[in-house]
Amino acid sequence: MRATSWRLWVSALALVVILVEGVLIAVHANPFASPDRSANHWVVDHRSAGMNSFANLLTDVFSPGAIVVITFAVAALFCWRDRALKRGVTVLGAVTVSSALCEVLKLSVDRPRPPAWTQLSPEASQSYPSGHVSGTTALVLIVALSLTAGVANRLWRWAAVVAAALIAIVVATSRVYAGAHWPSDVVAGLLVGVIGVLVAPVVVDAVWPVLLRHAPAGVGRWLELPEAKPSH
Repeated sequence: MRATSWRLWVSALALVVILVEGVLIAVHANPFASPDRSANHWVVDHRSAGMNSFANLLTDVFSPGAIVVITFAVAALFCWRDRALKRGVTVLGAVTVSSALCEVLKLSVDRPRPPAWTQLSPEASQSYPSGHVSGTTALVLIVALSLTAGVANRLWRWAAVVAAALIAIVVATSRVYAGAHWPSDVVAGLLVGVIGVLVAPVVVDAVWPVLLRHAPAGVGRWLELPEAKPSH
């Protein structure tokens, strides 16, 4: 219960931050507009051919479409390894929650992208928050937590989380470097991804006992998770 409580409180706080910034952007009162523009102009002035290629590579590898494919592959791998569904469903849930929230925010805020001349590969869809960043953050963090679930040495779990966070930050930075997003977009994307990771296990844990009680016998065995491999 305590773990559920702090997850929901942190998620709620992150959502408030995202919503407040989204409203300010929508009413053209964004306090970060000037820093956003300055950062955008700075990266344009400090680009190199090698970094351009690297940013474009990250854009392709961690695109929303690629994240969907990777998410289903990872979820299927967890289900096969565990001979149970819970960890795989939790991975799917984290990415789904973050993706859905990201799309709702994009449509609601309707923020334009940085100017096309500043972008490596011009994109015209809504800018706030970053879909690349939210999906990547949700996926790498939930995978890191799932892989280290039940590990006795907490150092390994923290190392996995830090590594996942670094991947998310690199992708976020690349989106600003590519001119595809303002810095405030990627910060919001990071928070959206974290919300997905915090909320999904709570929802899955709440729903799972109900499914276990009502599932047919042949399906119920797949809902059970081996004790040595808890979901989180």
